[in-house]
Amino acid sequence: SSFAEAKNHYAVAVGWGHDPRLGGFLEPFAANTEPSLHAGVLMVLDDEHPSAAFSEYVLRLAREERDPAVLAIALDLDHVEAAATVANAPRLVQVIETRVLAGTFDADMRSHAGLAIAVASLRIPEAGAAALRRLADRETEVKLAERLRLAAASVLAGDATLKSLEQLFE
Repeated sequence: SSFAEAKNHYAVAVGWGHDPRLGGFLEPFAANTEPSLHAGVLMVLDDEHPSAAFSEYVLRLAREERDPAVLAIALDLDHVEAAATVANAPRLVQVIETRVLAGTFDADMRSHAGLAIAVASLRIPEAGAAALRRLADRETEVKLAERLRLAAASVLAGDATLKSLEQLFE
């Protein structure tokens, strides 16, 4: 769809952000490549009370998005924290890990993805830490591999926080 059409959908989304009947309404957004549009849609859907639609949107962008700027918006610390509900965290970790293991991310995006997995791991420590260790084992950047291992250990120990994970990956 065109950017103008997506902007019109965005305007409507402002009023519908938390309606569970959104269904296919978000389809035009996910197909758009304008990073600012995705940021706006996520902001509307996340407006203080993240909904299932928000979680599904973040998951879909994490799974399918090819534009690095849009993917970075989807994997933003706050967006991942809100999307990683107990029900959604395992799917989010699996999707991000699969994308990283596909080998198409540069070191910066792998770091961004590692932080996203670490944040989602706060909801599912054992599965998340296992994913972080698998990524660390395959990582070619020594510093990033160490950060992934430290994040896994911190998540498993139960002393990881959003702030500590963010500082670890800086």
